[in-house]
Order: sequence, then structure tokens, then C-alpha cells
Amino acid sequence: MFTIRVFDNDPNKNPDGKPIMSGDGSEQYRTLARMAKDQKDQRIKKIIDMRYNSDNNKLIAWKIIAKEMKMSIQGCINIHNKFITKHQKELCITQ
Repeated sequence: MFTIRVFDNDPNKNPDGKPIMSGDGSEQYRTLARMAKDQKDQRIKKIIDMRYNSDNNKLIAWKIIAKEMKMSIQGCINIHNKFITKHQKELCITQ
């Protein structure tokens, strides 16, 4: 299984460039999926499922997710990051 790592590219919040969330992929995926399920915008659940619910050790590329969602790559990343930022405390993300 892979490790989920979320980075904050804002140098003021993350000056050392280290991940702000990491851990066992299956455990983190279950937490993310549970939280995404309750969101009004169901694109979040689909993006989380596609990005992290994979049988191999690699994350699904944003290009593939964007094509499936019929959105831009940056649009998918923005939805993902907004969700992660909104739920940082519940995800035990440290900065």
C-alpha cells in the first residue's frame, strides 16, 4: 500500500517543504473517504476515490482524474486541496 502525503506549497505555512499529512495509505484513505462521503459536492468523493483507492502503490495521476471528471487538472487539484484544508484538524495534519 502507498503512503498518502499532502503538501502545502505555501512557504509561510510549510517552510521546510515536508508533507503536512502522511501515514498508511489504507487507513488515511478510509478516513478521507468517510469525510468525503458527507460532502454536498460529490465530486470530492469521486476525486478522493480515484486518487487514493488504487490497487497498486502509485497515486492515480491528476491528468487521468481530470479526464474522467471532465474537468481541468487544476480544477481537480483545487477541489482536492480545498477539502483537505477544510478538514486538516480531523485528519490530524500537522504543520
